[in-house]
Amino acid sequence: MELSEMTRVLWRLRLLVAVGVLLAAVVAILVGFHVSLSPLTVRERSTTVGAAEQSIFVDSTRSALVQRGNGLSDLIGRAQVIGRMVNTEAVKTQAARAIGVPPGRITVEGPNPNGPQFQTAEPSAQQRANQVLGEAADYRVLVDTDPEAPLITLFTQAPTGAKAVELSTAVSRALRRSVERISDAARPDQLQEVRDALAALPPAQRSTSTAADARNRRRELLSEGTRVRILGPAVGGNVSNQTGKLMVLATFVGVLGAWCVLLLLLTGAARSGRRR
Repeated sequence: MELSEMTRVLWRLRLLVAVGVLLAAVVAILVGFHVSLSPLTVRERSTTVGAAEQSIFVDSTRSALVQRGNGLSDLIGRAQVIGRMVNTEAVKTQAARAIGVPPGRITVEGPNPNGPQFQTAEPSAQQRANQVLGEAADYRVLVDTDPEAPLITLFTQAPTGAKAVELSTAVSRALRRSVERISDAARPDQLQEVRDALAALPPAQRSTSTAADARNRRRELLSEGTRVRILGPAVGGNVSNQTGKLMVLATFVGVLGAWCVLLLLLTGAARSGRRR
């Protein structure tokens, strides 16, 4: 059936086409708006959630930014490990207590692998952070690590923007405290190893080893510790995910087009039946 003939058929069936227009308008309104009959109200569909972002720098006790040499490469590996600590019960429990919610309401995702073999399979951190809109979780944390720098970025979602900022702050502080506890717990044994090493030196070498040398060795050991540095306050706010006018228009056109095709098919079938 050619276009001109289809146009003539639809013009003859213009009353049924008008019914299709009405049907398409109703469906499009239901897709794009909340309709209440008592009282009669029409509100645009939208989902408002809170979203925030927090940046964390994984550093040594004596900052790698002021030390000579390339100390950042080792810290990148530490950041990968520390990023996974966000999903531990200790961190989630501390963060939940800080914002006043049960730990079970906080879900953590990531960090995803950073290797090139995962680049096509996994969305970027920002893309994944945008996908939190519309998802059913209450308090969500997306952890992303940088493959080229010892940086951890937390993307958080909560019912409101203020709560999302609180969640980012609580998680970053809980992570910092956990790393500090682990480092402090290991330090006495490490210092004892230094003392044992100094005591094991030959007598001649031990006699020439001054108190300043011992202090320097202890200082070098302490500088190898790990520190989580929070880079400024978390930034966030309320984000609306609206259905949009394009979705309403696409629904209207799709339903009306399907209705017209159905009319044309029924008309063609009726013609074929009469010919027989």
